[in-house]
Amino acid sequence: MKKQKGQVIVEFALILPLFLLMIFGLIYSGMLFHDYSTLSNVARSATREVAISSDPSNAITNVRAYYYDETENRFTQGIITNLYVPSSSNPFTIDPNSGNDGKDIVTTINMTLNVKFPLIDMVLPENFSIVYHMRKDS
Repeated sequence: MKKQKGQVIVEFALILPLFLLMIFGLIYSGMLFHDYSTLSNVARSATREVAISSDPSNAITNVRAYYYDETENRFTQGIITNLYVPSSSNPFTIDPNSGNDGKDIVTTINMTLNVKFPLIDMVLPENFSIVYHMRKDS
């Protein structure tokens, strides 16, 4: 009976790290999905604000100031993790005269992986972009 108790403890010690890694991985991937969703919503909202505005250049300035803090290089709308940070070049751009006829508004958010860790580098992409297109109201 004593050998079986020792066997259970050893099995538990071997399985516990894998179980915890799986649980924390699920939690963190959920938070990462939330961040991606939030950034997608920022791109959609920013594009919509510029599309319905009568003065696009003023709207772009206001939208950028509301959603993105340039001094701290971060988005201000509920990002949970810091696994991805805004890219150093063009992290948040709004182009009000895009498309073939110049009536499309394109918002682009570029993010870069912030953490350098072998396991994370194998699973997650180094960069990702969110691009949102919307037609201008006339």
